[in-house]
Amino acid sequence: MEKKAEYPAYNFICNLPDDLLDHHPLAASLQTFETSLMLLSLGRIPAALVMCGSAIESVQKAKLQTEESEDIKAGALFKLVKGHYNKKREDWDELWTPYNNFFKARNSIIHYGYTPESADNCARQLLGAGYPILSNLYESLFNIHLIKRDETQKPLFYFPKLEKFWEDTNKIYKLATEKKEDYVAYALLPLIHYIRYLMHDDGDDGSNEYSLYQFEKTNRIKNILEKRYTYAREFECPICGMDTFVAGLSPEALEVNDVVAIEEGECALCDFGTNSKQKLVLDVIMEDELKKKSPAIRKDYGLR
Repeated sequence: MEKKAEYPAYNFICNLPDDLLDHHPLAASLQTFETSLMLLSLGRIPAALVMCGSAIESVQKAKLQTEESEDIKAGALFKLVKGHYNKKREDWDELWTPYNNFFKARNSIIHYGYTPESADNCARQLLGAGYPILSNLYESLFNIHLIKRDETQKPLFYFPKLEKFWEDTNKIYKLATEKKEDYVAYALLPLIHYIRYLMHDDGDDGSNEYSLYQFEKTNRIKNILEKRYTYAREFECPICGMDTFVAGLSPEALEVNDVVAIEEGECALCDFGTNSKQKLVLDVIMEDELKKKSPAIRKDYGLR
């Protein structure tokens, strides 16, 4: 009796190709990509980079229909698959350098390990090369879209917010690099915290006792946070969606420029938070919420 093929399981991914099992390395690539995201939630950025590299190799092997016994290195895969890649010929040479540097970083981590100081360089490699290359490969080779750009495309991520934070993370990274900041790994914070939130089991059994305890605990934390800032304001948390994010408004922006701007903040419920050195994170992910609340805030502080 022929054994029925088992369909792979995913936590964050949906709308997979109907012929997924005809391309086993593609199924593996998507699983490894998902593992890369899970490792981000644990703060293991170098390990997430390694998984991203494996996902890149696997999706190329899927297109080339290589046998499991074939051992083709990353550089050779890149050259073999280039005829299928969604890039103009003149752009190809430019793509090789970040691809090659990414795999050099991947191999260094595998063979020589990493330290806490490796996180920033790994974040630059992930956001500047690894994830963009993987996204382009999925789209070019198998019409799989990490970001839905029009109604004809199906989103890969099961959770719409995950797609939003994927985009936001790339915006933050771009802004941070344009400003030539020394440390840009904080651009990953929205992804890290949202995936952590999705994976978190708080043990709530639905009982009134637990809910009341959580409510009182959250209020106590909110009170502490509100005393931390000169100008404190409550917003909807971008991660958990509850009105539990206490933000510290910029005193200089309010007092000197009559502008409402968030400098830092923290959620009393899900623990998502940023400091003043990570202001770009809130500039991007709180943009819509700030626009919605700004008129009332300006009125409260006597601003026109």
